Amino acid sequence: MSPQLPPWYRAVHQNSLTFNSVWITDDILLGAMRHFHRALRVSRRKASSVPGPMECRRRTGKRKMTHISAATPTSMQDFCALWSFGGVVDRTQWQWEAPTISPLVDYGSPPRLQPWLREDEPLAGLARERLEATTIVETCASRSGAESGYLLRQDLEDFRAKLRRGPIEALQVICDTFNRDIKQRITLGLVQEDILSLCLSNVTEDIRKAFRDVDLVTSLSLDFYRAVWEGMKACRIMAPSDMGSLLLNRLLLSLSKLPQIQAVQVVASEILKMSSACQLLEMEQGITAIVKTWVCGWTSEDLCPAKSKKTTIIYSYLEDRALMCSSRALRTYLGHLPPDLATMIIRSSAAQIMDCCLAESRGSTRATRGMRYWWIRAVAGVHCMTEDLLIEISSTMDISSRTGTIPDLPPLTLFECCQALLDFWASHGQLSRRNRIKREFEHKARNQEKPLNAGLSLLVILDRYKQLCWTKAQSLFTLLRRIGRPHMVYGILQTLVESRVKMPASLIAREINLHNPQTALRIYRLYRKVRHCNTPLLLDGCPELIIKMINDCDLHPSAIWGTLGVPIYHPGRIQASDRSLPRARVALIHRMALAFATSEARSNRVAFRNVMQCIMYLRRHRVPLSVDLTRALCYVGITREMVRNQWVGTEKLVWILDLIQRVEGEEVSGEIDRALYQCRQRFVAGRHRAPTGVQSFRIRPN
Repeated sequence: MSPQLPPWYRAVHQNSLTFNSVWITDDILLGAMRHFHRALRVSRRKASSVPGPMECRRRTGKRKMTHISAATPTSMQDFCALWSFGGVVDRTQWQWEAPTISPLVDYGSPPRLQPWLREDEPLAGLARERLEATTIVETCASRSGAESGYLLRQDLEDFRAKLRRGPIEALQVICDTFNRDIKQRITLGLVQEDILSLCLSNVTEDIRKAFRDVDLVTSLSLDFYRAVWEGMKACRIMAPSDMGSLLLNRLLLSLSKLPQIQAVQVVASEILKMSSACQLLEMEQGITAIVKTWVCGWTSEDLCPAKSKKTTIIYSYLEDRALMCSSRALRTYLGHLPPDLATMIIRSSAAQIMDCCLAESRGSTRATRGMRYWWIRAVAGVHCMTEDLLIEISSTMDISSRTGTIPDLPPLTLFECCQALLDFWASHGQLSRRNRIKREFEHKARNQEKPLNAGLSLLVILDRYKQLCWTKAQSLFTLLRRIGRPHMVYGILQTLVESRVKMPASLIAREINLHNPQTALRIYRLYRKVRHCNTPLLLDGCPELIIKMINDCDLHPSAIWGTLGVPIYHPGRIQASDRSLPRARVALIHRMALAFATSEARSNRVAFRNVMQCIMYLRRHRVPLSVDLTRALCYVGITREMVRNQWVGTEKLVWILDLIQRVEGEEVSGEIDRALYQCRQRFVAGRHRAPTGVQSFRIRPN
C-alpha cells in the first residue's frame, strides 16, 4: 500500500503545471498556505503535516537565501583550473606573490524581495495602490528634494509670466492647466511643503492682479485650492493626516479669505474630517478664521431676504432656508473638532463676531439679528456644548448687542431662547420625538399674539409628549435669568396660571431663592395658583429669599414678618404657645437674627428690635436660646455701638451679659465683661481729654 501524500502536497500538485517542477511559484505557494490557514480554523484533533511556526520561519529563511543567491552574479575566477578540469597542474611547485586588493565590483542595487517574503508570515490582501506608490518612489528615487522644488519654482515662474503677458482670453485656460499640473505633482509626492505654502500665497495674489472681476477671482482661486486639496487626498506617498499642520492651516487661512459659499464650506469640512487630532490642535487659527468668515457672511443681503409683512414674532430671518442650511453645515463643521478645541473656538468666535461685526455695524439690524440667531442655534447642536456654555454664549451675544454701538438691535426674544434650547436637547438625546416637537412648537409660536406665550407653548408640548417638562422648565428659567430676563420667568408663570399648568414646589422654591426680593416675592404669591397636588410652599424652605428681603432697605421688617405669618410682639405681652416649631422654622429664625444683626441696610435700633423679635418668637414657642442668638444680640447691642464710638447703656449691657451667662457660661460672660470694662474706661478717658472750647458729650450711666 503506497504511503498517503500530505494534503499540502496534493494542493500544490493540482495548481502546478508539471509534476517535476523545480521551483514552485509564489502565487501557488501563497494560495496553498492561505487554503490551509483557513482549514486550520476548524477544530479537529487529527495529525497534520502542515509546518508549524518554527518550521515555517526556517523554510522562509531558506527560500530567502535561495532567492538572493540566484540573483547574485557568478564569480570571474577560473574554477576549472582549481579542480584540474583544464589540464594537469603540478601541485609541488609554488610561487609566492604579494597580496593585492581585490577590485570592487558594482553589483547594482540588491534585488527587491517579493511582498510575502518581507515579513515572517504571508501578507494577505496587499493593496495594489501601495505597490504602485512604492514603484513610483523607487523610479523617482534618483531625484532629490531640491530638484523637485526647483521644477515647481520654474513652473510657478512660468505661470506668473503667462498671467502677466498672456491674452485675457487664454488666462482661464492657463489657470486650468496649472491646476492639473500641480495636482498631479502633489499626487506623486513631488512637491515639498514649504514650496507648496509659498505657492498658495503667490498664486492667489497673481490671480487677483490678473483679473478684475471679483466673482471670477473667487472661482479661479477656489479651483486652485480645490486642486491642491484633491492632490493631497490622492497622494500615494502620505495621507493628509501625515502632512504638516502648518500647511493645512495655511490652506484654511487661504479659504477664509474667500466668500463662504457652499463649495468653500465643503472643502473646509473635508480638511477637518481627514485631519488628525494633533493636527487640529495646531490649526486653531485657520479654523477660527473659517468660522468667523462663515458667520459674518450671513449678514449679506443675498442670504437675508426682505422682511415679511406678517406681524408675528417669526421674522424672515427665522424662516430663511439658505441661513438654515448654512447653520446646519457649520454645526457639522464644528462637530469634527475635539471637544476641548471646539469649546475654545466657539468662545473665541462668539467674542470676535460680536466685536468685529456688530461694533462695525455691518449689515442691517435684521441681518444682524439673523446672524446672531442662527449662530446660537448652530453652536447649540454641537456635541461638546453644555448648558452652562450655551447660556454663556447667549449672554455674550446679548450683552454685546446692547453696548451702545447698535441701539436699534433688540435683545434675544423668548422664541429664540426656546429654539436654542430645543436644538440643545435634541442634539444631546434628551428628546424622543424631536422633529415632531420642533414642528409643532414652530406652528404654535407663529399663531401666538403675545411673545410670552412661546414659553407656555414649549412647556405644554413637552408635557404632552412626556419629555420631563419640569426639568426642561428649570433649564429655560435658568437661561432667562442669567441673560437678564427675570421678568420673563414671572410672565411664563402667569401664563401657566391661565392655562392651568402645575409646577412643583421645589422648582418654585429654587426660582424664589435665585431672583431679586421683589420678583421672588411675586413668584411666591403666585405659587398658590400653580402648585402641584396642592403641596404648600413654606418660606422655611426659601431662606435665601428672607435674607435678601432683610438686606433690602426698601422692604419694611413688618412685611417680612407678615410674609412668615408672625405678628410683631411686645415684650410685656407674650403668651406661651403649645404649638411646637419645626426644625426648618427654628433654623430660619436663627439665620434671620444673624442677618438682622449684620445687615448694613438696617440701623442699630431697627436691627436690635428685630433680633429681640426673633428671641421673643422662640420664647413664645418654648425653644431654648442658642449660641447664634446670643452672638447676634452681642453684636447688635454692644459691638456695633462701640465700633461707631457710641456709649452702651449699663442696663442693656447687664441684660445682654446675663443672657450670655445662661447660654454660654460664666467664663465667656466674664471675659466679655472684662473686655467691655477696659473699653468703657478708654472711652471715658478719651472724653475727659477732649480739648477746651469743644463741647464734649455728657457721659450718663444709663
